[in-house]
Amino acid sequence: MSRAHISTRACLSSCDAVPAVPERPISPATFGTGAPLLPQLPPELAALSNKLKLAFRQERELTGRPIDYQQAPDSFNRLDASVRALFSEYFAGGSAKAHQQFVLFNQHHYVRHLLDASEDFELMVSWGGG
Repeated sequence: MSRAHISTRACLSSCDAVPAVPERPISPATFGTGAPLLPQLPPELAALSNKLKLAFRQERELTGRPIDYQQAPDSFNRLDASVRALFSEYFAGGSAKAHQQFVLFNQHHYVRHLLDASEDFELMVSWGGG
């Protein structure tokens, strides 16, 4: 059985995949704006995304620098610990199934689904084939 993953660039956690995906509403705020069409997130995922945005913003404010490939090791380690803690909280808090409605398994190839994006990260569910 394949495993689904929910990830940002700093953290990767897994859960069991489900085979079907119900219809997903698209956020009206992004439709027709040229912005990526993102799904309407369940409250648990919206909360996770907002906490991630806050963690990245706080790190930027603390260092006075953007989060990029030139990020200092101590800044990276601090942010990585924050992101990992947020994902651990998400999975331990009983809301770990909130993203499963976005899992669409394909046995032939790798698939991913963008849930939310900011200037600092992309929150997505991804899984391999077979």
